[in-house]
Amino acid sequence: MVVAFVQRKCKNEACEKEGKFLCVACNTVKYCSRECQKTHWPTHKEPCKEKKHIETKTSELLSQLDDLDKRIALNAKTPKLNRAQSLAKKDRSLVEGECKELASKFFSAALYYKGNKEFDRAIVYFRQSINLFRRLNGDICKEAGTILHNTGLIFEENNMFDGALELYRESLDVNRRLFSETSKEVALTYYNIGLVHAKQKIVDVAIEYYDQAVNIFLEISTDETRDVADIVWKIGALLQETGDAVAAQERFLRALDIYKSVFGESSMETVSMMNNIATFYQSTQQYDKAIDILQQCL
Repeated sequence: MVVAFVQRKCKNEACEKEGKFLCVACNTVKYCSRECQKTHWPTHKEPCKEKKHIETKTSELLSQLDDLDKRIALNAKTPKLNRAQSLAKKDRSLVEGECKELASKFFSAALYYKGNKEFDRAIVYFRQSINLFRRLNGDICKEAGTILHNTGLIFEENNMFDGALELYRESLDVNRRLFSETSKEVALTYYNIGLVHAKQKIVDVAIEYYDQAVNIFLEISTDETRDVADIVWKIGALLQETGDAVAAQERFLRALDIYKSVFGESSMETVSMMNNIATFYQSTQQYDKAIDILQQCL
């Protein structure tokens, strides 16, 4: 399921206070006072009514599918009513087509609002889209995994880490059952879960998930990629934060080797990483190594 998304801050952009009560009409935004709600109503009016409209439309279509499925099942038990069953199946096909079209439109709208940082509206559309897709294709479907992942990104961006982890884990379950354990989809989800734990400073768990992502990427492709290098670098940064400079240095140098392989030794990407490693050497008082790697950049 798509968990509830309600930003903590008062929805009135001119206010910096924490939201205390929900808009009772849509239950998606919070306000600190009635005054802020009234001030913001001209802006909120459209999305507030929009939510009710799309929820009603979704509910009507799902209800139609349920009724038609009951008619088909009932008529199947009565041979004399085969014509009625045939008509019900035809009607169901039409409603199913309408559901598919609406689910796709809702998903596109959700991505649009997500891109515009209108997260509460994006969540509304993601929620209805996944309801339709799962009714049509089952709970374990590719569309569900994609929607859960995108919704998790919204929660993560807003530092709502518990919600992000819940969504990523559900997405992980869907992807594991749809694809193999060593699929790109699973690797990316491991990476996102690791990233959330890293932001929470839960270093050991973050590294565990990062490593799982790296191992899958390496199993998928014999060639190490930039994705692998960037994750390895993130692991090094986490190890550096814990004070394990030796382990951090090992990861940094591994990431550098991958960059050299992917981009070339004199590329801007490789030189930038070498500069970062020089900074690491300076912070750990390895000045000779810092000078040496900086000279390689020239």
